[in-house]
Amino acid sequence: MLSPIETIQRAELLIDEHLNAIAYSKELISAQIAQIAHSAAESLLDDGKIITCGNGSTALLSQLITSSLIDRFERERPGLPSICLANDFAFSSSLATENNFKDVFAKPIRAFAHENDLLIAFSQKGNCENIYHAIQAAHEKGMTVALFTSTQASGSLLQENLKESDYMLTVEHHTHNSRTTESLMLAINVLLDLVDCTIFGAPHD
Repeated sequence: MLSPIETIQRAELLIDEHLNAIAYSKELISAQIAQIAHSAAESLLDDGKIITCGNGSTALLSQLITSSLIDRFERERPGLPSICLANDFAFSSSLATENNFKDVFAKPIRAFAHENDLLIAFSQKGNCENIYHAIQAAHEKGMTVALFTSTQASGSLLQENLKESDYMLTVEHHTHNSRTTESLMLAINVLLDLVDCTIFGAPHD
């Protein structure tokens, strides 16, 4: 068991890890976020929608994007169309029992996505088979894809599956997955702010 002093020291160590990861991300992903935000805003202004997907903790990140677009991020404004493919447990569990989980995101994309939609997909390690098939389905529909991943995915099958017109946002991979997730969370918050500012103008604080 940690002593009270050791607990404080551990807390400070974890916070320092977080701050270092965030500081590194500033140099690594600022331009990438701006490009994806511009593409997302263009899609929304062209009557498209943002489709998101992810597995595990990144499924929660994809849900956050969709809920923040439909409802609000940090200010009141009209809702923006978005669908999170990680929300439908009944559908995904049905596919899992039929050994078709690789198509859990690809099938709905083929069913209702359109060319002017943007797919935002998450895979920290770049090895998710269902994300691979989701990207393929998006390309079949003529969609642009934005892959949120980490440096661990460098050279992965997902990266090789992207087109020149797609985007890949890459945060630094950390030995603690929670640090990687925190960097992706920062990227999402910045993305949502930039989308709002691009469509509705900068806030007047």
